[in-house]
Amino acid sequence: MRGRTKEAEELWKQATKNYEKAVQLNWNSPQALNNWGLALQELSAIVPAREKQTIVRTAVSKFRAAIQLQFDFHRAIYNLGTVLYGLAEDSLRSGRQISVKEMTPNELYSQSAIYIAAAHALRPNYSVYRSALRLVRSMLPLPYLKAGYLTAPPAGNSLAPHSDWKRLQFVLDHEGLYQVADTWEAMDGWLDAIRLVYTIFARGKSDVLAGVITG
Repeated sequence: MRGRTKEAEELWKQATKNYEKAVQLNWNSPQALNNWGLALQELSAIVPAREKQTIVRTAVSKFRAAIQLQFDFHRAIYNLGTVLYGLAEDSLRSGRQISVKEMTPNELYSQSAIYIAAAHALRPNYSVYRSALRLVRSMLPLPYLKAGYLTAPPAGNSLAPHSDWKRLQFVLDHEGLYQVADTWEAMDGWLDAIRLVYTIFARGKSDVLAGVITG
C-alpha cells in the first residue's frame, strides 16, 4: 500500500510542476491557478504530515490568486472554502498550539463558510455547493452590531503605558468584542470577502446572498 501511495505522491508532484509551468506560460489565467491549487490540495492528502501544512497553505495562495484575477470564479472560491475547511479540521484534530500569527480553527471554519456561501450564491443550482453550504451554514459569521476603531494596548501587554497604545479596528457582534485582522492572512480573508460580496451584488444576485446569510 505504501508503494502505491508513494507512486501517487510522485504523480501529483509532477502534476503540480506541470501546472506551475502552465501558470508561467499564462500567468493571468484563473483556471491555471485553480488547477495548480487543486493538484496541491490532492498532494497534501498523501504526503507525510510534516509536509502537509506547507503544501496546503501554498494551495490556499493559488486559489486566492485565481480569485483576485476573477472575483466571480466560483470554482476557485469553492475550492478555497474546502481547503480552509480541511485546514480547520486538521488543526482541531491535532490539538496543536496555534501561534499568534495563525488563525484558530474557528476562524478557519468561518472563512471556509464565507467562501462556500459565496460560491453557492454565484451558482445556486450546483448541488455540490448546496450540500456543502448545509454543512457550514452554522459557521457563517453573525452580522456585526457595530464596527469601529479603539485605542488599545499591545497584544499580551495590557499594562503597557499609554504612549505604546495603538489605534486598532474592533467589531462588536452577538458573540463579543474583538479585534479585526490582526494577521495579514486574516486581512486577506476580509478583503476577499468584501470583493466577493460586491461581485455577487453587482451580478444582481443580492437576493440569493441574503438568503444564504439569513437562511
